[in-house]
Amino acid sequence: MIERNRKAEVDRLLDGNPAVVLIGPRQVGKTTLAHRIARERGAVYLDLERLRDLAKFADVEQFCEINADKLLVLDEVHRLVVHAGDESFPLARDVEAVALSRITGLL
Repeated sequence: MIERNRKAEVDRLLDGNPAVVLIGPRQVGKTTLAHRIARERGAVYLDLERLRDLAKFADVEQFCEINADKLLVLDEVHRLVVHAGDESFPLARDVEAVALSRITGLL
């Protein structure tokens, strides 16, 4: 088993930044790391491949207001692109978040 020791780095980045994005190819441990961080920080975890979770962004402003005091962990964040055109996503700029996507490279 490959040791994944990125948690301390992600924790440090979260402590000093409003958003941290974990990117990398499939099966490298992004979701596992995000679940661990979400549990430890009492975060709201959303898997945006699940329609139920994606639907929570129908009113992104209200969602962000309700969860303003929580870390948001957004898995498969590239699914949110459908909302970017209506200017809904910029309203989330003050929300602390971990976003995950399947893009080459790893934090």
